[in-house]
Parts: sequence; C-alpha cells; structure tokens
Amino acid sequence: MSYDTGNIWKASIDRIDSNKGYVSDNVQWTCWAVNRAKGDLTNDDFIKLCRAVVERCNDYPEREYSQVAGSAQPQEIG
Repeated sequence: MSYDTGNIWKASIDRIDSNKGYVSDNVQWTCWAVNRAKGDLTNDDFIKLCRAVVERCNDYPEREYSQVAGSAQPQEIG
C-alpha cells in the first residue's frame, strides 16, 4: 500500500456497510483500487465477485495474465 497521490495502491478507508457512515466500527483500511472495485458491495458480495473472476480465469489455463502499465494483458505461455 502507498500513500502517494495518483497511485491506485494508495491507502483508502472503506465503509464496511455503505449505508452507514464513517464510524469506527464500520471502516476498514484497503487500497484505492480495491475500494473503487468494491463500490457499494458488501464484503461478502465482493469476495464472491473476486472468486467468480478467479474461477473464470481458471477456464483459460493456456494464458497467463500479468499487470502491464496498469491493466491486465494476456501473454501466451511457452
């Protein structure tokens, strides 16, 4: 995690329940990119979404995905 402005990995405070305010029992530290991706989802729904993405990626074992210039770019293996 980073504290640099303009960095997607910078520290960010996320509300656990988006219907509640920023109070001590309703916040968690994360990074900006994860906070942005989570949006208004609950933690459980966000984890389900992440697992679905991983399962979908596992459908393509012949490809390896790496982060290039801030976005995932497929690269052939071997």
